[in-house]
Amino acid sequence: MDKKIIAYILCSVILASAAPAFVAGAQKCKDCESASVSAGLMASLKETADSLRNQIQSLISRLGKADKGVKGEISDIAADKSSLTLTIGANSAAPLTVKISTATKITLMNGEAATTADLEVGQNIGVKGALANNIIEATNIIINDKKPVVAEGDKRVKGIKHIAGVIIAVDGAASDITTITLQKKGLTQGTIKVNVSAATVIKKRGETAAKADLVNGIAVIAVGPLNASGEIEAARIGIAGSFNLAVTGTVSAASGTSITVTVNNGKNTGDYIVTPAANAKIVKNDVAATLADIEVGDIVKARGVIDVNSTEKTMSAVQIIVLGAAEEFDSAD
Repeated sequence: MDKKIIAYILCSVILASAAPAFVAGAQKCKDCESASVSAGLMASLKETADSLRNQIQSLISRLGKADKGVKGEISDIAADKSSLTLTIGANSAAPLTVKISTATKITLMNGEAATTADLEVGQNIGVKGALANNIIEATNIIINDKKPVVAEGDKRVKGIKHIAGVIIAVDGAASDITTITLQKKGLTQGTIKVNVSAATVIKKRGETAAKADLVNGIAVIAVGPLNASGEIEAARIGIAGSFNLAVTGTVSAASGTSITVTVNNGKNTGDYIVTPAANAKIVKNDVAATLADIEVGDIVKARGVIDVNSTEKTMSAVQIIVLGAAEEFDSAD
């Protein structure tokens, strides 16, 4: 039941219980003839009114201890983690003291269970509990941020970097890859190295994958903290499928290893040297083809990773589709 409704009901009960005394007092006052009787009656009525006021104030005080939700920054914490001081913004009232018991439920933002050991000065947290006199008896605490922690094995990783990109280089044998280089998602995001260890958990569509699945041209999400060199020490790598970039244009040059695609389309305008990745899919006339089947004048759509660090616009393509010959498009107009 709503707390306001409960308050109305309780106040009504208190008033109803006091009403007979006031009615009886009013009747006596009407019939009384002596000042002494009137004075005694008024004293009795005052006592009843004081009792009523005290009961209502007690009720209001108890309702004031109803669960409240507040957010703020931990400015101090007891050594035994039994309480902490919560600052609610620079312009707010006095800081709150948050009491923590064994019954207090502590979680991270993603709902993962945490403990008092995860609470640190400087963190932003949300607290729910009974509030009275600037003290909260916490029933729930949610940690909104947390220092980087790398879990071992297949444990979940908390508070670390998530970088999406496409693999453009692999170091080490297929079964024992040590480092992969990612072209970060987007044309101007640059590259980043990701270190892979025996403890790195690799997943593909929710299933366990292997280092051998990390090949050039595939899209991944690497999870882990940055080391001093700005590289990711991967705790988890998720094979995400494909979010490669695509360009459509006319083949202006062709060789045995690459084609040059001329694009005339706003910000992507320019010549792109397109080299098929090892596992690239090439299609012409709706059937599988090879790079040698592509001719100057063909209209193609190439999808892959663009190397923004190159002096030329180069692409490692995972897919090249021949849409038709240039004259076919001209005649269609």
